[in-house]
Amino acid sequence: MPRSVFEKGADDFKRAGGSRLMFSATLGEVTLDPELFDKIRYAKHLGFRIGMYTNGFLLGSLCKELVSLVDDLVISIGDINPSLEAQIFGIPEVLARKKIQSLFDLVRYNAKEGKPLRITLAMRSQRSFATLYKDSRFCALLDEVNIDFLFGYDNWSGTITSDDLLGVMKLRQPIRKGNIPCQGLRRISLLPNGDIRLCACKVLKNESDELVVGNICHDDFAKIFSSKAINSLHKKFEQQEYPEVCQQCTRYSPLK
Repeated sequence: MPRSVFEKGADDFKRAGGSRLMFSATLGEVTLDPELFDKIRYAKHLGFRIGMYTNGFLLGSLCKELVSLVDDLVISIGDINPSLEAQIFGIPEVLARKKIQSLFDLVRYNAKEGKPLRITLAMRSQRSFATLYKDSRFCALLDEVNIDFLFGYDNWSGTITSDDLLGVMKLRQPIRKGNIPCQGLRRISLLPNGDIRLCACKVLKNESDELVVGNICHDDFAKIFSSKAINSLHKKFEQQEYPEVCQQCTRYSPLK
């Protein structure tokens, strides 16, 4: 994402009352952005709390920046056993070993600095939590990180089946949507071209779909949320005519 687009989005979001930014890619990996930490510094200057979601493969070279600039870091990880991590992510075991070692390096550096960074491991394991708990390396992390152990897996709008899962992994059960709009319509994401898209949970074909409701480069940010595009999406849910990307989603959560 060009820095000018990001800064425009951050400025407008702050004026609208925003207080937290999450750096995460729906598709891809956020740490591959060469301007990532420049953008984070800009957002910190505006007073945002910074969150980040990463696959963790580049942790080893980013320890100092992450600990000094990021408030909440979520790392997607399958297992602290390198061979199992390699199976889950479909990567060479040598890369899995490097990732896990980098995780421990980050945890140690964070502890040395007084734990300013809140680290959460998004565990996507083929082993049960009870089995993981017997692993001494996993237990060594429990006092240093938060664990978000996934028990039910999203079907990514029907593109993932039980055949794609390993071990104890199970697909979530479909949720009846009814006529109440989803909370995902309250979550916004800023795309590289300036498009504002609701819900960052998933993409079916591409990100230029029905959930795009405006563009930060030429639309008034504050007015977007009373726009025809927003109202149309709410009406579709009320009439149970859901956008294609939402039809088989298992992450539906009704607005309260």
